[in-house]
Amino acid sequence: MTSARRHGLAIGAAAAVLALLLWSTGALESWERTTWDWRVRLFAGPGPATGQVVLVLLDQHSLDWGSETMSLAWPWPREVYGPILDFCARGGARVAAFDVLYTEPSVYGVYDDEALGEAIARNGKFVGARFLEISPNHDGASGSTEPIPEVAKAATLLANVSDQPDADGIFRRAGLVERILGTEDDVPSLGVGAWLVGAEDAALDDLPARAHLNSAGTALLRYRGGTSAFTTYSAAAIIQSELRLLEGGEPTIDPASLRDRYVLFGFSAPGLLDLRPTPVSRVSPGVLVHATALDNLLSDGFMRDAPHWLAILGVALMGLLAGLLATSITSTRASVPLAAGLIGLPAVCGLAAYPPGW
Repeated sequence: MTSARRHGLAIGAAAAVLALLLWSTGALESWERTTWDWRVRLFAGPGPATGQVVLVLLDQHSLDWGSETMSLAWPWPREVYGPILDFCARGGARVAAFDVLYTEPSVYGVYDDEALGEAIARNGKFVGARFLEISPNHDGASGSTEPIPEVAKAATLLANVSDQPDADGIFRRAGLVERILGTEDDVPSLGVGAWLVGAEDAALDDLPARAHLNSAGTALLRYRGGTSAFTTYSAAAIIQSELRLLEGGEPTIDPASLRDRYVLFGFSAPGLLDLRPTPVSRVSPGVLVHATALDNLLSDGFMRDAPHWLAILGVALMGLLAGLLATSITSTRASVPLAAGLIGLPAVCGLAAYPPGW
């Protein structure tokens, strides 16, 4: 080996060591997160199970409709959600999962809470929300805020709707199961809860293999897009359809469109303060995170974290190759495209790795 090549290999090795040191300290995390979000948006699209998930959103249109047509002030009486649950049951939905916390008695009185509880019982496949106090490291929940008794007793399952975003505040991952400290109580997230109630072969024991959980027990989500990736209805349209059917009229939405579907209900109106930053949008409804987790469960679509050894090997090889070529090629005409190719190689590798799940 010539001295020039030895010199090149030494330079490449030093560059690789420096890059790995920066990576180990987290200095490159911001860049990785940004480029990850680019990849998510580039490859977003419906998956094999996306059509099985239906979103019902209480959007601004629904709020306006409720105010103008039914003189409903916010918060809506809880009995208003009854037609949504009845419509899901009428249509044959596999499950109705509500990303809504009912932790305090209704301001409209005990009758209102009882009416909601009765609607939940009639539905028979309802996943309700509870709020766990989760640590940033997902090493156990310090407590849980439960729904009112009328909801808790009638629900098929209660699931957690809280989570922790990445350090930059964006929800790229989801904690699928959380254990309350000092107990043996493993609480599924809302998306997992919908899967457990709606899928015949669902079991918590299958999660680690299906979701490729990391050491903190979180799963890296494969976003299919925003809410438009899923079949989405406004709460107003669902309520109108159920009321028209009760009156013998024609519904706005055919209840058969919910047959064998997993229905997730949540808020998307800006004033209801349940918007979350995700890789696909900085103002996504919180229920989109749960819907994405459910979609990934149904299709084995979760992403995988690349093993550390593979990253180390890749950086080392690229560093050595770059150093070797830099000292071996003296022609400017050849070195410029070569340098451009080496700089672009990580991007090409990242793009190629995303579709198969890395």
